[in-house]
Amino acid sequence: MEQSSDSEELRFLAKSGEEALAREDIARVAAAAGFEPERIEEIRTAVNEACLNALEHSDSRSFTVWYSVHRTALIVEVRNSGQPFRMPESTPDLAAKMEGEQPPRGWGLYLMRRLCNRLSMSHKGGINVIHMEFDVHPAHSHRT
Repeated sequence: MEQSSDSEELRFLAKSGEEALAREDIARVAAAAGFEPERIEEIRTAVNEACLNALEHSDSRSFTVWYSVHRTALIVEVRNSGQPFRMPESTPDLAAKMEGEQPPRGWGLYLMRRLCNRLSMSHKGGINVIHMEFDVHPAHSHRT
């Protein structure tokens, strides 16, 4: 990928409501980078889910959102300290959740997988990183 034209790391308190600030900051970045409104909504949702994951699975007092704007993509990383978080292999089952056979929660990572062009999670030096890439002009079957 070509050199970044703009990047920044934003710090948020690990408390309810901060995810909304983070998602709106990134939505403004995406709009300025030329993303279409529908794609901005997808980015907003994925970033919100990643931030909620950081809030719910962290013992930290803060989390960070780093972004890098490129000509063809927006890269966003949500970082927090804590125990490693593993990405579940299975897809949530709506019927099982409605019948109470599975907990009602657990849709965040599924949504992120569907909304990002590329998604990965890592843990190094006590830091969890959710790495998301969003193409400016995604192919019609872009989600992996």
